[in-house]
Amino acid sequence: MKKQANLGVFMNKINGIVGQTEEVGTSMHPSFEIIRKAIDEGVVSELSSETIKEVYEVFSKGVTTYQENVEQIKTLKAPVKLMGIQKKFESSYKKYTQACADMLASVADGKVDVEAFNTSEKAQEVATDEISKCVSRFAMALMR
Repeated sequence: MKKQANLGVFMNKINGIVGQTEEVGTSMHPSFEIIRKAIDEGVVSELSSETIKEVYEVFSKGVTTYQENVEQIKTLKAPVKLMGIQKKFESSYKKYTQACADMLASVADGKVDVEAFNTSEKAQEVATDEISKCVSRFAMALMR
């Protein structure tokens, strides 16, 4: 007989991934703000290539962590009642990771591609909303 996934173990892993994602996002935020402020003030051309490279390095580490999380999410065994939510969570997290990778690409080679940066920011916002909805649905399922 096949063993059913343990709800507590599953939720601990989800919470760990979400917590780590928040920590990484928080650590990247100051670098994001450097670019965002320069775009908003119309001074992107004044950013040094060194500053942009530093932002790239910070973003790169974050994207690597997110990609590792995607691989971890793929291996999670959700309890039957959470399988649909888990698949949506996986899909949303992949979208988020891709949007972050797109933002990383927007600051490659010591230059900022403003259009790509803005597009990736919007895509991250959409994916973050989807992830939040999934986490809320997980929590609701726990209460049943």
